[in-house]
Amino acid sequence: MPKDEETVPSPARYFGAEVREARKRAGMAQPELATLIAVIDEGVLHRKIGDEKTMHEELEYLVETSMHPNISLHVVPAGIGAHTGLLGAFALADIEEGIPRVVYMENPDQGLTSGTPSVISKIAGMFERVRSEALPRGATHDLIRKAVSERWAP
Repeated sequence: MPKDEETVPSPARYFGAEVREARKRAGMAQPELATLIAVIDEGVLHRKIGDEKTMHEELEYLVETSMHPNISLHVVPAGIGAHTGLLGAFALADIEEGIPRVVYMENPDQGLTSGTPSVISKIAGMFERVRSEALPRGATHDLIRKAVSERWAP
């Protein structure tokens, strides 16, 4: 393991599930605390996780939360085909001034947090490429609502 990855500063702890949930709620209550830019693949809108009611509620929640000024949600349409975002989930975090940027990457076995500048640069480039293929906010909301009404109506 590269030395930089061994000494990732404490912001790596921000990626814990409990903290992630708390930060999500805090960001919703006080928009100045956090900015979130999320890009998801259209397949997520159609893949059944749970029952129809769960899918309906979760997708409605996505639209509702993405209306907040500090949250931007974008969907990469299926027509784009393969894109680098399909290689795996990742998150880039700029925690606060003075704390280096960190990246969290998931794979089937485990997650990896890195503060290595070359890794962060590569992942940031991937994010920008995927984001450039995604729909703008309004079209994203329309596509999610369409999936809810056509596929997940209660």
